[in-house]
Amino acid sequence: MIQFNILKFLTKETFQIAVQVMDLNCLANVYIDKIIIDTDLNVKESGPSDSPVFEMTVQGDQKAVSFFLSAKDLMNGDTTPRMFFVYVKTKGTPGPETPCGLDTEYSVKAVADLSVVYNKAIALMKCGKGCGCTDDECLVSTKLANLSMEYYKLTTCIELGMNTEALESFNRLMGRTVTGTKVYTQNCGCNDN
Repeated sequence: MIQFNILKFLTKETFQIAVQVMDLNCLANVYIDKIIIDTDLNVKESGPSDSPVFEMTVQGDQKAVSFFLSAKDLMNGDTTPRMFFVYVKTKGTPGPETPCGLDTEYSVKAVADLSVVYNKAIALMKCGKGCGCTDDECLVSTKLANLSMEYYKLTTCIELGMNTEALESFNRLMGRTVTGTKVYTQNCGCNDN
């Protein structure tokens, strides 16, 4: 029902949200009601949490909304990388010919600042540049390959709306796991470092 035209970080701190009700005749009487944002700390599979980091009620009957937000402001100054889940709640009544699946009240999509993943990848690629490796030829490690595949999984899951899997990948890339073990580190990766 909702089309996410833009949902991305523009800088390390600022992200843009631009959403609209799909331009379909069956959705002529449907409008945007609220924008609600949860983080990886409080997201639920069943819908928005009871304690979102952002909530905005859209005034009037608007089909499209666009604005910028500061992740740092949403997190009260905390600069820890977070994944945000943007829920768009609609109001109005879809027509009887609305295709199955387009008549849901909430649409959700994830967004995260992935520059931290880029920095981790660069750190792994700088192997042999004073990283303490003992090999004569320091090769790009399997950790870089694993990080690259996890990044691909994350971006694909975000694009496909597979939010549970996206959150799992995001946590692995940030070094957070269910068991509390470190996954990807800043070290060079040589000799299993």
